[in-house]
Amino acid sequence: MAEMHTAEIRWTGSRAIVEKLMDQLEAHPCTCTAQHQEHQSEICIVIEHEELQALRDIGDEIFILLADIVEQ
Repeated sequence: MAEMHTAEIRWTGSRAIVEKLMDQLEAHPCTCTAQHQEHQSEICIVIEHEELQALRDIGDEIFILLADIVEQ
């Protein structure tokens, strides 16, 4: 059985940002769930890959995407 590497990214903030991020993550190899409360939302993104470098690259892409959305 091959190794499997897993990373989890959690972010809490506005519902609009969480929803926009979830829409854009559909093109990425990850799973995500969101929980919405009255004044904030939380997104949980799980990345799994057999190659550690690929996992890191995907995570970097997601962090860059999140930063771009937050800065808008």
